[in-house]
Amino acid sequence: MQVTVNTPPDGGLPTFSSKGVRIMKNKELELWLSIGVINAVVLYTSSLILPSAVVIGNEFIEKWMATILTAFLLTVLLVLTKPVLKTVGLKVKGDLPINITYGVVNIVGLWVLARLAKYIGFGVSSFWVAIILGALLTIIQFLIWKTVVGKAGRK
Repeated sequence: MQVTVNTPPDGGLPTFSSKGVRIMKNKELELWLSIGVINAVVLYTSSLILPSAVVIGNEFIEKWMATILTAFLLTVLLVLTKPVLKTVGLKVKGDLPINITYGVVNIVGLWVLARLAKYIGFGVSSFWVAIILGALLTIIQFLIWKTVVGKAGRK
């Protein structure tokens, strides 16, 4: 199997899928970068508001690095959600089902990342905190998605 990567005319970045390399369009890149930044802001803010429930940083990893690492890993999980669903053969159509799927990925992702607190520097006090934080992230991500995709649709 031979894969050829062409530079897209709109300056998008190559990404990988089950069918080889595909090009991530500028709007899609803008969306995921926006979601990554918002994930970091929400995670850091939640640790400031509820320091006994959400902990960022530990003796090995500084707060800023733990925030960036956790937000990055959570965003990567979200980026991989659709290709994994497609590879497995599950079809999720419509705003509500895909956002419920992203919500589950957020919640489970936060919980799993919190179980790796020693290595990632992110922790939550209980599964309920992961559920509430995951739901909050999903709502904010949906609003960003509507803003970025909506902006692209209006042009």
